[in-house]
Amino acid sequence: MTLEIGGQINYAHRDCAPTAPLSRHVRRMGEPRASELVYSASMRRTAILLALSLVAPAAFAQDIFPGANAPALDIGGWLKGGWEGGLKPGKTYVVEFWATWCGPCIAAFPHMSELAKKYEGQVEFVGVNIWERGKPIPEVQEFVDGQGAKMGYNVAYDNGEAMTKAWMQAAKQNGIPASFVVKDGVIQWIGHPMELDEPLSQLAAGKLDIGANQAAFKKDVAEQEARAAEQKLVAETIRSATVQYEGGDEADAIAKLDQLEKEKPNTKLQVASAKLNLYAKHDTPAAEALIAKIAAGKTSEWRFLAQFALGTVKATTPEGKAIGAKAIKAAIEASADGDLLVCYFASLYYRDTGNKEEGLKCVDRALALLPSSEFKGNASLENALKDLKKELTGQSPA
Repeated sequence: MTLEIGGQINYAHRDCAPTAPLSRHVRRMGEPRASELVYSASMRRTAILLALSLVAPAAFAQDIFPGANAPALDIGGWLKGGWEGGLKPGKTYVVEFWATWCGPCIAAFPHMSELAKKYEGQVEFVGVNIWERGKPIPEVQEFVDGQGAKMGYNVAYDNGEAMTKAWMQAAKQNGIPASFVVKDGVIQWIGHPMELDEPLSQLAAGKLDIGANQAAFKKDVAEQEARAAEQKLVAETIRSATVQYEGGDEADAIAKLDQLEKEKPNTKLQVASAKLNLYAKHDTPAAEALIAKIAAGKTSEWRFLAQFALGTVKATTPEGKAIGAKAIKAAIEASADGDLLVCYFASLYYRDTGNKEEGLKCVDRALALLPSSEFKGNASLENALKDLKKELTGQSPA
């Protein structure tokens, strides 16, 4: 039985990692449409960072940062627009990295297009496609063609992994979309394309402080690496306690998990996930008690329960399925049917467990909550919910 969901759930408009596509239940609806809602476990995100550091060490390329010389524009070919030669002296460029499966990348296309139009003749924009997991270039070309004016700038694809290594890995960028502002062959700024407005306006006004950008960038990278190192220790503690519990030393294993949560309160939901996985297989009363305890918490805990329930859909034992049913029921009741994400996850859970009637009730409730929720105006989420409703009513999603 696979129950692991893992850790504290973060909800934000953020990024995608090469080894971390959106979860299965969202992909079935279509990654792009659900993508502005990025929810990932802190444990899972750190695992992504660690995995990438193992398969893509810095030895591949010189480290780069604001103030460093920009690597070559080593593309495999153009998908839209383009020019002869690479990055030319005296010119300013925005080099952005994206993938067809990355929802936040797609959400950033219109903004990139707006900036490309605003700075036409001053800044050259290029989106470089990477991390396609074996998708053929003709399919990527078809995707770009289908975007039309949403991608109103030059689009290229990587030359194998040349730019992935020389730009992304060298800058320790573990997620996309990621963008680089380059002037006269020197990197001026590195960050999310939705945050390009400020550095570009500063550059245009001659007020960009490359030293400050470098300091902020290096601080961010250092903090990210420190979090990854700490999370590696947390993951090892949870793994060790799990093995210990499975080996029959239940009391000491739970004590180890309790101690971890006491020392690091931010691991609360990671510990809860580990315990629920164990209890679901070995101790149903303890699982039910923990679900009740979590449900008595706050919004992030209700959402955790709802997402945990999704992970039980493929449980191979009656106990596992029963725990999932209790978790989703507890999340809905705790939120008083008033949290959009709980309703969304519940609709996915009921769809996947064959209860379309309950799924439809939940998705309708989520749609009703959307205009007054923290996700108000999130077109991607709204489209995802509408597509889910169509699926639950037997219609074909758009």
